[in-house]
Amino acid sequence: MSTDIKQSLRNANFVRGILINDIKRLESEYFNLNQVQGTKSNIINQKKKFWLENLRPALLRYWKFKRSLFPLIHYSKKHLKSLKEAKEANNKITQKSEHGKTVLGPFPLEIWDMIMKRGGVKREVLRLNRGIFNDLAPYAFGGGGFQNLQLLLVVSSTKKMRQNDACFLREGPDFPDKPCDSFSIYKRDLESSKFEYEFLDVAYDAPKRIRDEKTLVITDYEDIKFLFHHLISNPDSIVKKSFKSIRVDISILHGYKELIYDSDSKVNHALKHYGKSLDIGSFSSMIQAKTDEFFYGTDSHQLFNKGESRWGHPKLGISNNSDAHSFSKVSHNTANEVFPSKVYFNELIHLSELFKSYDSGERNELFKISTKKELRKNHPYQKYVVSPDQFKESPDFDGQQLKMDGAIASHNIKIQKRRFSSANEVKSLIKLMVETLSCDKIFHDTDASLFISGMSDFQETNEIRKKQPGKSKPVLNMFKYKPHLTLLNKPKSV
Repeated sequence: MSTDIKQSLRNANFVRGILINDIKRLESEYFNLNQVQGTKSNIINQKKKFWLENLRPALLRYWKFKRSLFPLIHYSKKHLKSLKEAKEANNKITQKSEHGKTVLGPFPLEIWDMIMKRGGVKREVLRLNRGIFNDLAPYAFGGGGFQNLQLLLVVSSTKKMRQNDACFLREGPDFPDKPCDSFSIYKRDLESSKFEYEFLDVAYDAPKRIRDEKTLVITDYEDIKFLFHHLISNPDSIVKKSFKSIRVDISILHGYKELIYDSDSKVNHALKHYGKSLDIGSFSSMIQAKTDEFFYGTDSHQLFNKGESRWGHPKLGISNNSDAHSFSKVSHNTANEVFPSKVYFNELIHLSELFKSYDSGERNELFKISTKKELRKNHPYQKYVVSPDQFKESPDFDGQQLKMDGAIASHNIKIQKRRFSSANEVKSLIKLMVETLSCDKIFHDTDASLFISGMSDFQETNEIRKKQPGKSKPVLNMFKYKPHLTLLNKPKSV
C-alpha cells in the first residue's frame, strides 16, 4: 500500500508541475491583458472572463486530481491508525499504585482543578471514581463566583451539510486559489451520511466583548450532556445548588419541526405533558409561538444541485456566491469558509444575539415572560425581526446596514467542533432537558429556564431596499424566515 501511495504522490507532483507551467502561461496572458487599451469597465470584464474561462478551470483541474486521491489517502490513514492502536494495546502496561489515604491521590483540590481546566479533561477526571466525582464536580462546573449557569446547545439536521459537501466534492471550491482543507470535507461527507443530526460547539468571537462575570457559559455538547446526565438531574447536586439560576438555550438551525412539532416526537410529548401539568395561577409557564414578522439576514445562494452553476457570467460578476464573503475586514479572507467549511451563514446570525444577551444580562428578562404576546415582543432577536412598516416607512431604517451587521454577526460565530448524532439521541437529550428543568423535585431551590428557537425554510426576498436619492434598489442576497420559539420557565419554589 505504501508503494502505491508513493507512486500516486509522484504522479500528483508530475501533474502539479504541468499545471504550474500552465498557470505561468496563463499569468503571462493575464499580464498582457493589463497592456490592453480600453475603457475601465471593458478591462474589468476581460479580466473576469479570463479568470472564469482560463485560470479557474486550470486550478480546478488540479483540485479534482487531488480529489481523486482522497479514497486512497483515507484508506491508508485508517490502516495506519489501526496498526498504531494495536501496537499501543500490546505495549500497554497496567500500573497500580497507592496514593495515600485520600481518594484524590497526592494532589490537593487546587491542583486537580488546574489539571481539569488547563488540560481540558474535566469529564475524564470526574469519571475516575465516585470520591473524585463528589469532591471535584463543583470545581469543574462552578466556583469562581458564578451565580448563573448558561448552557447553549446548537443542533441541526445534516441535510444541508450533505448537500453542501456533495456539491463541493463534485464541483470544487468557489475560490481554488484560496486555502481549503478539502480532505476534511471528504471525511466529513463519509461520516455525515450515517447520521441525521449534528451538534455544534460554537464560540462568539466579537471585538471588545465584555462578558458577564457572574454567568458561566458552556457551549460544549459533551459537557452539556455530562451535566444533565450526572449533575443537573441529581436533586442533591452540589453543583446545581451553587447557582441561583440555570438557563438552557437550544438553537435548532434545521429540523425544528421534526424535533419539536411532530406528533411522534419525544420532545413534543414531554412539552405537552408539562403544559398540562401546570396549575392555574402557577408561576411556572410553557409558551410556544412564532414571531409575527420575519427575521431578515444575508446569505449566499445555495446552489448545491447538479446543473446549477455556482458561477455567473463575467458581465454579471465573478461569482453568484461571493456576496456573503465580502464584509470581512480583509477582502475575501473568509473565502471557502462558509462553502464548504462552515456550511451555515444566515442560520448563525441569531446566535450572536444570544451571546449578546448573555453578556448584557438580558437573557434573565425571559424569566419574566408568561404569555405569547410578551414572548413575541421580547425575544433576543428583535434587531433582525422587522415589520414592513419599519423598512418601508421608518426614515432611520438602513437595509444595507442591516445586511452588513448580519454578515458580521455570522462571521463572529465560530464553529469549534462538530459531533454527529442520530435523531433518537437528539430527541432523547432534549426530552431529558425538558423533563429535568420542569421537575419540582429537582428544581425547588433554583430558577430554571429553557428557551428553544428554530427557523422555518428560508425565502429569498427583495423587500429590503437601498434608499438613495431619487431611486430605490433592492438589497441583494437577503433572505427571511419566521423564528419559532418555545419557552419554559420554572422559578424556584417559594
